[in-house]
Amino acid sequence: MKRKLLLCLSLMTGAASFAQITITEWDIIGYGEFIDRATDTMPTISHGLGGADQTWNYSTGLTPHLTENFGFGSASWYPGYSEFPDANLGSYNSADGSTVFINKHTDAIDLLGFYGDIAGTGNDEAIVFDPYERLISFPSTYETEFFNSYTFTLTIDGAAFSVDSVVIESSTDKTSNIDAWGEITTPLGTFETIRQYTYKATTNVINAYLMGASVFNDTEVIEEHIYSFWTNDANSRFIVLEYTYDPNLDEITEATWQTSSPILSVEENTLSAKHVYPNPASETLFIEFAEDGVYDYEIVDALGRTVKTGEFSDAKNSLSVIDLENGIYSLHLINKGLNQLNVQRFVIQH
Repeated sequence: MKRKLLLCLSLMTGAASFAQITITEWDIIGYGEFIDRATDTMPTISHGLGGADQTWNYSTGLTPHLTENFGFGSASWYPGYSEFPDANLGSYNSADGSTVFINKHTDAIDLLGFYGDIAGTGNDEAIVFDPYERLISFPSTYETEFFNSYTFTLTIDGAAFSVDSVVIESSTDKTSNIDAWGEITTPLGTFETIRQYTYKATTNVINAYLMGASVFNDTEVIEEHIYSFWTNDANSRFIVLEYTYDPNLDEITEATWQTSSPILSVEENTLSAKHVYPNPASETLFIEFAEDGVYDYEIVDALGRTVKTGEFSDAKNSLSVIDLENGIYSLHLINKGLNQLNVQRFVIQH
């Protein structure tokens, strides 16, 4: 009898280690959170199988040729925000000085466009997607699908090309399917994931104009096959690994993977000892300081929206959070007199 019980427990444990997961908006990094990523432009990893209960091991075969710090700030922080009134998050690329504007909401993450010197002409331009490029829908689990079409038109100064202007008209049809689930191992660790297969067909029509007449016309069609591994693990909260696949060559041409767990983008962590609990919280959040003082506070949700503000004046304080929705929040604590700032992340779970 004891041996049968142990066998049952063993089987239950084994089944739990390979569970199908669901990704929601709360599982993805939000306002103020950043991760490190690396890109291998000549990976030696292989394309894995789709379907249920898969295992993918990419712990080797990846060399970091490029690195970046990626994350989300408030969209209003960045130049070009006025071109993207529906954006609630922005992500700045320090390598080329461009910003991507995003609308993260309960149904999806939508890419609204870019702002910066996209064409390399020395002038900042806005690329506004009509209506948007959907990155992932919520909730997403095995066999979740969506179809997305979007366009943009970009007009740039043609002086560098000895013409008056160059107009690029682009249209993309995008199909997404969660084609697999299982466990992935990367240099960062092992994660339960769902795999998103994205097929993109983009048509670009390029016209150059001189004195009102078209002097150059070209049309190109680009096809992309992209595989993205998403997890709800707190040590990732984004795409664990993503690669571009060439089915004609049966070859992965580029791979990007996460190299660090999420951190808050606040370096000034100078307030004297404090304690914020419980975490998760459901009704009341307690905040304790090492000594009395006057502290302003601000609670910000994952979309960068301020949902509560106020002031603490005691060493021990309580704050009602029963009205907040389930999710991840940032508590900003500021002692203006001493120019001290601290940010604590906490979870609401009713």
